[in-house]
Amino acid sequence: MPSGKGQRSSRRKRRRKTGRHHDRTLVDKHAGLIISFRDYLTALNRSAATIGNYTRNIQKFLTFLERNNIESPVDAGWDDIEKYQGWLLQQQYQPSSVETLLRAVRAFYRYLQRRNLVIGNPAELVDRPKQSIKLPRNVLSEAEVTKLLEMPDTKTDRGILHRAILETFYHSGLRLSELCHLQIDDVDTAKGEVTVRQGKGGKDRIAVIGNSACLWIRAYKQLVRENIAEDKSERTLFLGSQRGRPIHPIIVQRFVREYARDVGITKHTTPHVLRVSVATHLLKNGASLMEIRDFLGHALVSTTQRYAQVHPEDVIEAHKKFHPREQC
Repeated sequence: MPSGKGQRSSRRKRRRKTGRHHDRTLVDKHAGLIISFRDYLTALNRSAATIGNYTRNIQKFLTFLERNNIESPVDAGWDDIEKYQGWLLQQQYQPSSVETLLRAVRAFYRYLQRRNLVIGNPAELVDRPKQSIKLPRNVLSEAEVTKLLEMPDTKTDRGILHRAILETFYHSGLRLSELCHLQIDDVDTAKGEVTVRQGKGGKDRIAVIGNSACLWIRAYKQLVRENIAEDKSERTLFLGSQRGRPIHPIIVQRFVREYARDVGITKHTTPHVLRVSVATHLLKNGASLMEIRDFLGHALVSTTQRYAQVHPEDVIEAHKKFHPREQC
């Protein structure tokens, strides 16, 4: 790490001491800068959720600087950001959560750099917290997924809606927010494709859906949606039963959990677990990590590796089956 002893000394001469009762002073002082940072993220096509999270994370960072007698983020160096990282770990934040908070800080300093307010990005000089890669605890087996998909009572409108949603989750690997924002025109059941618009990172992508999902989406559109869509101009695909409004993510999370419980699945089951499960099943059935990365809409293969983990016994079996020295 760079020493910067002289720079730190001169920099700290510009700092003024503040008390705990001024926790929001620095945030308030730089409110205009934060608003401008939000505009910068908007221009980068970041989602509203990402912009909101980054804003809160930067406010937390500025509060830390305030408590450590640093008057401006421009005056902070890599060592101050490293102390922030250490403080977060002391507060029992998980390394993955610390990395999320620091990601916002790195983006903030990139913005400051573009405005020529800082030279270089001090946050990039801080070593990132080591994260252990854990096997997913709640991956469902293919048999468990089948039971879950078949649980809704498809003699009812509600059951057809839920079956269509569950099939879409498992066949496409969509995120919960992506599924709830699907528009009618985003789904092409003839081609077996779903267009995900403004997914994570503001990126569009094409997701594949299988025949079973297409069948249930068509059944939902023909038998249910037309009956509950009070506003005929509403283009969101999946509507809740109350006044035909777009279904809320909390409702989806709730019925996924309830169906899992009703079929005897003891694992904590959420829409995200279905996403992890389909990735793992694809990997076990021969898909490559690169293919799964594109399927899930990940920017990095390293992210896909955390989703699509196989168990040690599968690795042993694959070694026996495919390693050239095992074929002798």
